[in-house]
Amino acid sequence: EALRRKFSPAESREHLLEVASKSLSLTKAEQDTRIHPALTALEASGEAGRALALHIVGYFRREELRRTLTPAQRLRVYRTMRLSRELDDLLKRQFVSKKLRWEGHPSPQKGFRAFGQEAAAALALALRPYADSGDVVALLIRGLPLLLMVMDDPLHAVLVQAGKAGTPMEGRDFHIGDLSRGVLPPAAPLAIGTQTLIGLAAAARLRKQDSLFLSVMGEGGTSLGEWHEAVNFAAVRKLSVIFVVENNRWALGTPSTEQSAVTRFASKAAGYGIPGVTIDGNDADEVAAAAL
Repeated sequence: EALRRKFSPAESREHLLEVASKSLSLTKAEQDTRIHPALTALEASGEAGRALALHIVGYFRREELRRTLTPAQRLRVYRTMRLSRELDDLLKRQFVSKKLRWEGHPSPQKGFRAFGQEAAAALALALRPYADSGDVVALLIRGLPLLLMVMDDPLHAVLVQAGKAGTPMEGRDFHIGDLSRGVLPPAAPLAIGTQTLIGLAAAARLRKQDSLFLSVMGEGGTSLGEWHEAVNFAAVRKLSVIFVVENNRWALGTPSTEQSAVTRFASKAAGYGIPGVTIDGNDADEVAAAAL
């Protein structure tokens, strides 16, 4: 906070980069020390320095992007967040009331609520219209806010939960989305969407298309081997994919502490050689800045 008052953002960034660089400086004798046969201390220090610099520069870049968000963008996100909550309430009431019936039997299609995760809608500010760009988002079953941002079609979710034929998934249980409109519908085996998305990203690379792909996964889903394979493939091929982990601390009935030993899931990114950042998922501006 003291740095904020005394220096401009650019000056603060440069000051922190300088401090970080000095903290990792080594003597000549230390530089030549081998940590293991294939890595010297100088090389390790360089890797650590680049990672730390990336975090510092990334933070200030996100702060800059946050300041550039327009009133129109914020209003669009807020409208979508409110619409998502109201629509979720409606869909929940429909299921609980048992008024939706199939041949006299109450519909089993409960849907999956996005309560408390509405700020994820701001991720969609990074996406361009599908018809112009080929940008695609792979939803999870609680992806209503993102769906509404990209498709802006509340009726679609209502028809899906009601089991109406004619929807892209023929009314199956809240598998919302329409790939022809830039939303890859979720599937019960959660990593199918992630793996399909990197296939689309690889195809776009071969076609020399400047498309962006947004993958959303819950923290429980990151335990799936298929998800790890997808992230690793995208990292090695340098595909234009943003991987988002929504950590609500529960994978259905399993707490995150029984899924992973890490406290911040973004720290796993280092294992793939890509940057990762932890943000407040309920701060829509922060979510938007991280995606942009």
